[in-house]
Amino acid sequence: VRNEILSETLDKRILTFTCDVLPPERVYDDTDPDIVYEGSDWWPAGNRDASIFYNESAVAGNNGDSFSLTFTGTGIAYYCETNSDQGNVDIYIDGVLDKTVSTHTDTHQESDIQYLNLTLPLGVHTIKGVKRSGTWMQLDAFKVYNPGDIAVSSISADSEDNIIVTFNQALNETHALDLSHYALDGDAIITAATIDRKLYRVTLATQDLLRI
Repeated sequence: VRNEILSETLDKRILTFTCDVLPPERVYDDTDPDIVYEGSDWWPAGNRDASIFYNESAVAGNNGDSFSLTFTGTGIAYYCETNSDQGNVDIYIDGVLDKTVSTHTDTHQESDIQYLNLTLPLGVHTIKGVKRSGTWMQLDAFKVYNPGDIAVSSISADSEDNIIVTFNQALNETHALDLSHYALDGDAIITAATIDRKLYRVTLATQDLLRI
């Protein structure tokens, strides 16, 4: 959703804002700089027709090697190829072991979802995969999910006349901090915008926010 215009009423004042949210699905390929690789035996494997994202994967050979990604969203998918020389991968969400997935198959299979979690609360999360067995562990890509339709969950003003707007999904941070995307009727002026770490709660500092 890009440039969707929403209006909300706060004590008879109308706040209008143009919203630009994170995409409903975002792919992080294995070469994305946001992915952290730990361990001594990672290497890039290119020209892989079985990789469905850009024909390459990251491969590790030592048990204990790991990959991780910190993301904002409500869901995450882990993609990789499977084969007879691959084994188990422990998947952690926010530091807690969530599932051990097997990437072992009798024959080579093209990249597909090996782990899927669509039940995360909206916010910042970290997924980590740790190699536990087999000769190789692969990472083709992650896919991060966000809700589809944007809506305002709540709007209020605090004692310092800051307006707090909470959305049902994560926003594009650069867009959300741009004051040109907000308009408040009457004589009140919006002087600054901040956004929380989860990217879905915006605080607008105002001047002359008088109750009507």
